[in-house]
Amino acid sequence: MKTFKLTLALVIAFLTAQVYSQGSSCPNSDFESGDMSGWQGQTGYCCPIFTTPSGIVNGRHTIMSGTGTDPNTCDVVHVVSPGGLYSARVGNDNTGSEAETLSYTMTVTPSSSLFIYKYAVVLQDPGHTPSEQPRFQVRVLNAAGQLIDPVCGVYTVVAGAGLAGFQTCTTTNNGDVRYRDWTTVGLNLSAFMGQTITVEFETGDCLPGAHFGYAYVDAYCSPLQISATYCSGSFAAQLTAPIGFTYLWNTGATTQSIIVNNPNAGLNYTCTMTSVTGCTVNISTVLQLEDPLADFAITNACYNDAVFSDTTVLSNLTLLDTYHWDFGDGTTSSDHNPTHIFPHTGSYSVTFTTSNAFGCSSTITKTVTVFMAPTAQISYAQSNYCTSDTAVKSITLTGTDAYTGGTYSADVPGLSLDPATGDFNPSTSTPGTYVISYQIPTVNNCTVPPVTTTITIFQAPQAIIQYSAPSFCNLINWSQSVNLSGTGLITGGTYSALPAGLALDATMGYITPVSSTPGTYTVTYSVPSSGGVCSSITTSTQVTIIGAPTATISYATPFCNTVTTPQPVTLNGTGTISTGLYNSFPSGLQLNSTTGEVTPSLSTPGTYTVNYDIPAGGGCSGVTTSTTVTITLLPTATISYLDPYCMSIATPEPVILNGTAAYTGGTFTASGVTINSASGGITPSTSTAGIHQITYAMPAIGGCSPLPVSTSVLINPLPAPVLSNFAICQDPRGFVFRPAILNTGLSDALFSCQWFFGTTLIPNEVTNVYTASAEGSYSVVVTDNQTGCVAPAVTSIVSTAVTVEDFYAYITNTFDQQNTMTVVVQGGTGPYLFSVDGSAFQASNIFNNLTPGIHSVSITDVNNCTDVTKNVMVLGYPNYFTPNGDGVNDFWNIYYFDTHPNAKISIFDRYGKLLRVQSPQSPGWDGTYNGRMLPSTDYWFLVEFKDYDATGQIVWQTFKSHFSMKR
Repeated sequence: MKTFKLTLALVIAFLTAQVYSQGSSCPNSDFESGDMSGWQGQTGYCCPIFTTPSGIVNGRHTIMSGTGTDPNTCDVVHVVSPGGLYSARVGNDNTGSEAETLSYTMTVTPSSSLFIYKYAVVLQDPGHTPSEQPRFQVRVLNAAGQLIDPVCGVYTVVAGAGLAGFQTCTTTNNGDVRYRDWTTVGLNLSAFMGQTITVEFETGDCLPGAHFGYAYVDAYCSPLQISATYCSGSFAAQLTAPIGFTYLWNTGATTQSIIVNNPNAGLNYTCTMTSVTGCTVNISTVLQLEDPLADFAITNACYNDAVFSDTTVLSNLTLLDTYHWDFGDGTTSSDHNPTHIFPHTGSYSVTFTTSNAFGCSSTITKTVTVFMAPTAQISYAQSNYCTSDTAVKSITLTGTDAYTGGTYSADVPGLSLDPATGDFNPSTSTPGTYVISYQIPTVNNCTVPPVTTTITIFQAPQAIIQYSAPSFCNLINWSQSVNLSGTGLITGGTYSALPAGLALDATMGYITPVSSTPGTYTVTYSVPSSGGVCSSITTSTQVTIIGAPTATISYATPFCNTVTTPQPVTLNGTGTISTGLYNSFPSGLQLNSTTGEVTPSLSTPGTYTVNYDIPAGGGCSGVTTSTTVTITLLPTATISYLDPYCMSIATPEPVILNGTAAYTGGTFTASGVTINSASGGITPSTSTAGIHQITYAMPAIGGCSPLPVSTSVLINPLPAPVLSNFAICQDPRGFVFRPAILNTGLSDALFSCQWFFGTTLIPNEVTNVYTASAEGSYSVVVTDNQTGCVAPAVTSIVSTAVTVEDFYAYITNTFDQQNTMTVVVQGGTGPYLFSVDGSAFQASNIFNNLTPGIHSVSITDVNNCTDVTKNVMVLGYPNYFTPNGDGVNDFWNIYYFDTHPNAKISIFDRYGKLLRVQSPQSPGWDGTYNGRMLPSTDYWFLVEFKDYDATGQIVWQTFKSHFSMKR
């Protein structure tokens, strides 16, 4: 028996530790709150599984409860994991390539380093390729969304025959369904302490969309440790590893739990655990003694009502099993927290012995002192009170020992009682009988029952007076009696009325309407004091004497049937005129029979007679008055046009106007459109192309202000071809080398053309580009292929331009920085444009201040028929040279002059002595004469050359200047 209790206690202790750990470190990971708080949901599609955040979607992330089974597994798989109250279903047996994700995020701590999850999988097997099959997968991710381990952090299964651990259920509707019953998996997270981990459960239907896949999941977390406890004197200890693995102990055992016989504290035991994914983890524990530490406290130290409380300290949540109390007065108890009566006050030696579920025991002895209980009595000056008494009533308290400082309370609610003093106020209390208790204070941990007294509070007399009706007609000539009711002694009083004018009997309270003045009166009844404790009171009521009524009614008619708010009636008259009812004819008017309000929007348009019938009352005859109400039907209209229109239409296009009620006679408006405001006709040719809004405003009538209606009109633009005047290019021999290309600038895909030479149609030419080879007048008519709109003809004049035969350039102020080059064209058709060295073409043929050297001169004409370019030399000379043998500027020559090979250059000293004659093609002068170096100074030169003059003739020209030699 002792061995059985030991084993049971160990199991209970382990399960208790699991539940505690689960609740504190992974809240609602097991769905035991009955909802999905703490979990995140995503939905998407398959395959592969792709989901995005959607929140929890019922039907795709579903809480399961109860003992039901899944019909797609032939009722084998329970919808809730064994031992739990709730689980979650991820996905469903709907189809459509749906995919779902259910994830849980946690921070790994020592108490959550072992994550236990359970799953049951249901996958329909249509026999697709593996990439298209329904599937289930588990992924464990770090904070960056990466797998924590490519082996241990992922589990994936795809529907198919022969899956390990799966069974098959074949049904008529779903064919083969592969399912796996609840499987428990342990996940070691100890390597990720302090990190954020997310566990994802994902399911997906097949890719073609006609077969389902879903799963049931459950989870919790606990410390990654072995449960191992035992007590001194035990013959065996049970060690239990966490659930969710296969096991190999250092003892050779392969079960989750092992029994260690003759255990010794301090021994180490190790277990290698392997998850279903093939990941292993080693955990160990050291045996420790778990004896309880007995202790107790006394919570009531009264000798005749002592209460004891067990405060034993337990180890590892083990459970106490037996209790034994020896009170030191010859008596004992086996209760957990006993109550004991000692024979008298004084000190006693109390011994408490307790044993836990492992069979270990512990004993403690304490000296306990018990005391005499205090006594008290309470009373009030009298036992009966009236609610009209507003004075606070005090209590008298007497007793023995420390009886003061307690609290007061009443047995039922309603008494205005001060809990500290026992005072109460009758006027603020509910009538009735109350038992008032006084709780004597606890002294020396000695608590005694309360003492009581009783009082009764009586209701002050209350009276109500009422007449048979709130009003009476002043035509009534018989007395109207009063009805007197209430509580207490209320008869024998007197009646009075204010203001004056009411015929009232002061003793009996009856009134005579015919002798009274019409008006409203307050009748008061005064009750004399009675009952011995309650004072006199007064009560009042109102009564109205009505003059015979006269009345008129009217409305602010007419009303439009679009008015949704009730419209009031104006009621005037004399006497009691507000008690009547309203009615109307013929039927169709929405009328409030009580208030007379009419609701136009709920009424049928028309004219109605409204009657107000004041009923006979208080002896007065009924009165009827009438008026008329008109409900106007809101005009409605629709407008449209037979658009689209081309802007070539110059005649007005009419509007199509339809509607109900008085919809004609309105005004038409538009922006960008030429419109007749009265008829609605539009003229496209004077309007702007585009989509325009046309608005028709109907006139107001009978209280109705109809909203404008509108339509849109499309006015298509005309094609806008553009033709310019062109020239045909012809060389000097009359050969046309470039015809004129006439281009409308429009697209052939959108527009078609008709080309004319003069007034003659050019056949088979329908594109937007035409090549003209003869000069003359050309025109084109363009049609928009989409809208059919035709543009007016546009014309181009084609002329003939002849290119230049040649040109020459002559330069004035040669060898001068302020030179001028003039370009002269020979032949061709102008005007011409000129450019030097690629500069922008200009109309002038003159260029100034050109640098010495070869320049590229180009000529074109305004028709772009000419394209001629030549090189022209601008002469210049060096101002100095340095014949020092350094290889730089050692010779002097007019090098840019090399286009004139026949030119002659003569060099002189300052006295006119000829030193050298050379051509531009020679290396140049080296500064010597007859092999002797001449001094640094100025020297003169004379250039003789042939070049163009202003008439275009090549003639001999000369230029003379000087230069310097520097050594």
